[in-house]
Amino acid sequence: MPSKAATIETNPSATSLTAGGRRRSQKKLDALQAEFDIRSEKFKQMKKAVTIEAGTTVKFQLEQ
Repeated sequence: MPSKAATIETNPSATSLTAGGRRRSQKKLDALQAEFDIRSEKFKQMKKAVTIEAGTTVKFQLEQ
C-alpha cells in the first residue's frame, strides 16, 4: 500500500518572514542541528559502550 504524504498548502503572504526573521530562524535551526549532532554522537558512543561492557551493573546503568 503506497504511503500518503501529507501536503501543506501555504499562503506565501502569511508565511513570509523579514530578513531579520529569516536570520533568527536560521540561527535557531543551526543551533538545534548542532545540539542534535552532539546528542546523536553521544547516543552512538553509549550504544557502543553498552555493547562492549561486560559487567551487568554497569551495562544496566548505561542502558538507563
